[in-house]
Amino acid sequence: MAKAAKSNSTKPTAVALIEAAERIFADQGVENASLRQIATAAGSANSFAVQYHFGSREALVDAIFEHRLVEFEGRRAEMLRAIEPFQRGDVRRLLEVMCRPLFDQRDAQGRHSYANFLSSLYRTSMGLERRLNVSHKAPVMGLVGDRLRESLPELDNREFAQRSLLGFRMMLDAILCVDVGTGHFEDEAEALDEVLTLLEALFRARARRTLSVT
Repeated sequence: MAKAAKSNSTKPTAVALIEAAERIFADQGVENASLRQIATAAGSANSFAVQYHFGSREALVDAIFEHRLVEFEGRRAEMLRAIEPFQRGDVRRLLEVMCRPLFDQRDAQGRHSYANFLSSLYRTSMGLERRLNVSHKAPVMGLVGDRLRESLPELDNREFAQRSLLGFRMMLDAILCVDVGTGHFEDEAEALDEVLTLLEALFRARARRTLSVT
């Protein structure tokens, strides 16, 4: 079993900035939010606290990833152990290992701040690049992804990547619906169950390369 990632963001001020940035980026957008506003929300008297601790907006985005990796990697490792031994084809349970930690995480206001931060980030040019920069620090998530890929041999790599991206975006949209109470997704458990059902259908749908044109 892969070990969970460790975080370098241990200073209280840095953690406060990270958590404030996560909330504000989620609400206002990664590129639009003011770094000065983040410092104020974190309780810092220094308007340039973000620059002092992280150097740049991009480095702060990376720090948010690394901060959450500790929590999420540990949770996913625990869930993965609970479904051992791995059985090829157990797609829904693997998808739950991926998704449930995002549904479970809430900030002090009861919102899914990290999922909404990701949703905001994916609308920017830095989104995918920044996520890939820290993906090597998430070995448990990587293992879950490898097992999911192994369970779907009928998909080629391109189709698997496309469905993974579309499915992840759909999950983030569902979590946002839970937070704002739209789309009849007020019940979180029901929303997660529906997301897992749709994701499983998405991944199990017939591969395009097997379709013949008549």
